[in-house]
Amino acid sequence: MDLLGLAARARGLVTGTDATRRGVRDGEVFAVLLASDTSPTQRQKLVPLLDARGTRHATCLTQERLGAALGRDVVSAVGLTNQNFARRALELAAALADPGPQD
Repeated sequence: MDLLGLAARARGLVTGTDATRRGVRDGEVFAVLLASDTSPTQRQKLVPLLDARGTRHATCLTQERLGAALGRDVVSAVGLTNQNFARRALELAAALADPGPQD
């Protein structure tokens, strides 16, 4: 979440489904984080475009937690426009999805 706050302050991301779609179409977004509770309608607007453009994406956190990381109310999608932030955000999202070895 700290990484998203830093990326927001550095103007390295866009927020929301529409802004993210626009950024992907314009070739400005390198990776997308989708909230785990994004509505199926919003997901259907975005995921096919991401797949068609080859834009990497991950599902993590909730809309509320994504929004909190950015100092907003709720956010369903975050498009990362900086390659370094995008790479690191995807690494962290993968770590959240994989809890690691179980004892």
